[in-house]
Amino acid sequence: MTTSKGSDGNNENILPSLRMMYIFQTPVMKMAWSVVMFNLGLVLHVTSPLRQDSPGARDPRTGIFVLVAGGVATVNFGCCSFWLYRAAKYRDDDLEQTSSSEVVTERTGPGV
Repeated sequence: MTTSKGSDGNNENILPSLRMMYIFQTPVMKMAWSVVMFNLGLVLHVTSPLRQDSPGARDPRTGIFVLVAGGVATVNFGCCSFWLYRAAKYRDDDLEQTSSSEVVTERTGPGV
């Protein structure tokens, strides 16, 4: 639930409708799952020489490279996501502390 200032300056609660959430969320989730399934199919196709002896691909180095590169990319994504999350969390905490100290300064400043 989000709040915003209304036309008269009061805070109003804004609740999104379930229909709007479904309309916006469905294409995003279908795209996310299609990317996951594409990557799964690609990995299964490329690493097939590692699982069975296929006549077309006799060299398993390609499959090994794809697995190693995918693992490095996954670790890189996980580390970057973790550190970005921590940086955003601490930045938001600093902004809240700064905004609360500014509010106190405004209330107790000269001319009050």
